[in-house]
Amino acid sequence: MDTIEWVDEPHWSEAGDVVMASIALSPLIRPPAKDGDPRLTVEIHGDRADARVAETSGALRSLIPQLPVLAADALSAAPPGWHRSYPHADLWLDGIEFHADGRVRLLYDFGDLDLLVLELHGNGAKDVSIEP
Repeated sequence: MDTIEWVDEPHWSEAGDVVMASIALSPLIRPPAKDGDPRLTVEIHGDRADARVAETSGALRSLIPQLPVLAADALSAAPPGWHRSYPHADLWLDGIEFHADGRVRLLYDFGDLDLLVLELHGNGAKDVSIEP
């Protein structure tokens, strides 16, 4: 993927605190939603979010080929006991957040009301949590 093609162009959220957009991903990388929608939500958080759209586009280009491995990382590092509670959970990437401090958060839906969140830090560290 040489360029990011925004399906929904970057725009400020209604609250004016996040730049939001969406991209379409190949079903080989991420299956579409149950309704067939291939869009993935992308959010840019923090100061001057609108000035970081090009930077985010470059980060997305680098991140997309890694998505299958990152999903496996999220599953393997999930909180203790999580998979016993959801033994048949399939992770579906619901969105990606880019933060001004360099953190990238991948939000995975697993069929519950909560999300499994893989947080990537600029130093290479990864954290996984369950969030409402």
